Amino acid sequence: MEDLGIEAKEAAVREVAKLLPLPDLLASIASIKSDYLARQQTNDTQLSTMVAEQVEQAHAGINALAVSQETINSLRENFIDIDKLCQECQTLIENHDRIKLLSNARNNLNTTLKDVQGMMSISVEAAAARDSLSDDKELIHTYERLTALDGKRRFALAAAGSHKEEVGRLREYFEDVDRSWETFEKTLWAHITNFFRLSKESPQTLVRALRVVEMQEIIDQQVAEEAAEAEGAGAMAAITNQRRTTKYSISLTFFCTSSSTYYLFYVNCEHIKGAGAASTPRNGTQEKSKIQGKGYKDKCYECIGKAVEARFNKLLTELVFSEDFMEALEEAKAIGDELGDIYDYVAPCFPPRYEIFQLLVNLYTERFVQMLRLLSERANDIQNINILKVTGWIVQYQDNLIGLGVDESLAQVCSESGALDPLMNMYVERMQATTKKWYTNILEADKTQPPKTTEDGKLIHLQL
Repeated sequence: MEDLGIEAKEAAVREVAKLLPLPDLLASIASIKSDYLARQQTNDTQLSTMVAEQVEQAHAGINALAVSQETINSLRENFIDIDKLCQECQTLIENHDRIKLLSNARNNLNTTLKDVQGMMSISVEAAAARDSLSDDKELIHTYERLTALDGKRRFALAAAGSHKEEVGRLREYFEDVDRSWETFEKTLWAHITNFFRLSKESPQTLVRALRVVEMQEIIDQQVAEEAAEAEGAGAMAAITNQRRTTKYSISLTFFCTSSSTYYLFYVNCEHIKGAGAASTPRNGTQEKSKIQGKGYKDKCYECIGKAVEARFNKLLTELVFSEDFMEALEEAKAIGDELGDIYDYVAPCFPPRYEIFQLLVNLYTERFVQMLRLLSERANDIQNINILKVTGWIVQYQDNLIGLGVDESLAQVCSESGALDPLMNMYVERMQATTKKWYTNILEADKTQPPKTTEDGKLIHLQL
């Protein structure tokens, strides 16, 4: 140790000699000390940081070892439990069949309890669906609820298909669902029938009603495909006696601008085939509905047609027979002007493939032709001035249709249908008779009276 100390002193002397080779450099000893102290402090700081990091890593390693030890102990306990269970199972192998039956019974019981709970909730759900009809915004949600209830009904009737008494009881139980459907459809068709008013006052309600029609059309198409597949596989179905149910998951996206002109909707219907039995029809009507669907789109067109008939009812049953001819003509003008609003408000609410504007143009024109035929039947009672007003209105109506984009050949149906011919013939006959009277009077005046002379020297007859 003494040798090491001596060597260290000598090494230190040599270093000092290197730093201070000249006596004049002794004045820099203070700066050398301060530099040394700064370096020593820096080294101490770095050393402390490295020691702290090493300590933290050591702690983390110790914690990891503790966790590993706990995991190993847990695994040992689990292996012990597995050994015990294996020993117990050796005594249960002889009763495996009974255990399997017990497990199946337990699963079936749980399934039955869930089905019972679902059945018990049907009346509540049906009542909730009816109550939601008071809010037009819930129209689609109500439809989805009722569709889900129909699925439960099909499942329940299929499950009890071999027990006639149970089927009868279930049908009575589902009468509440039928009443809910009736109330829903009554509300739906009322909205469709009031399409003209709703397109201005509440276009969102009209769009929701049409979305329901579209959703049901998609379901009807799926049901028709199912029926076609079932007919194609009839022989196999007779052997296996297997049927399928159809479930539908409907995803909806609705977008409505702040203006009342454009309304877009997107309907996505996912078809899921599951195991089970098809429903037993309640009656012949339900059997037909199952194969052909509910036909909501046809019913939609029917409601629109009835609405148009109601709009023309007063004109065609009262006003055309009234003595006040102008009242009928004013009503016809008012009805014809509605086509502009139909183009602006009604058509954007309907899917383009419905071609609703062209449909309504055809319906309106058809009834205007009927009006002209009724007027023609009483042509003798209509004055010539009123006949000219009718022809003027027809020209105006046709110009309006052309301005709305209707093909010219379709716009001229009123004038080219022949319904106006009796009125025009009456007008021509009257004008011929009047003209004949005029020139006959002139000829008679030529024979009996001399012509009068005007101020410019012309000869005229004033007798007509």
